[in-house]
Amino acid sequence: MSKAMTLIEVLIALAIFIVGFTGILVTYINMFILADIARNATVVNNAAQFEMEKLKKENFDNLSNYNGNIFYVKYTSPDHTGIEITDTLPADASLIMGVGRIDISDITAYSRSNVKEIRITVSFRSQKRVIGGDKNLNGVPDAGDVLDQYGRIDSPVELVTLVTK
Repeated sequence: MSKAMTLIEVLIALAIFIVGFTGILVTYINMFILADIARNATVVNNAAQFEMEKLKKENFDNLSNYNGNIFYVKYTSPDHTGIEITDTLPADASLIMGVGRIDISDITAYSRSNVKEIRITVSFRSQKRVIGGDKNLNGVPDAGDVLDQYGRIDSPVELVTLVTK
């Protein structure tokens, strides 16, 4: 009985090693993609929180004026450093990181409609993919967008609060 490995045994061991190493390599690459998505989600979530805080400071009777408003989270330079929030569409579409939409509705389940629901959703770009339902990043629910059961743009970055008079 020989103690040396045959060629078939070596090839099988090599195939097992390659499959295992490939799995580890794919996991490692996906970690970088997910880290980028998480970073961008945090940035646009902070932008949504900033917009929500601005709305909370508004007079209750004026809140409905903001229904349907769109805001943009954009890079301040072409090398994608620096972030700012603006209400105007950037001239250079490549600088758009995300687009948010504000939806405000009266809650009639409570007496005298003194309660409003503020919902802010933000879809954003991460590398070459759009995360969220607004696939063309225009802030308007239209064909091709992913909408929830109420016809609103769906997104993993969504803030909802109730405000009372």
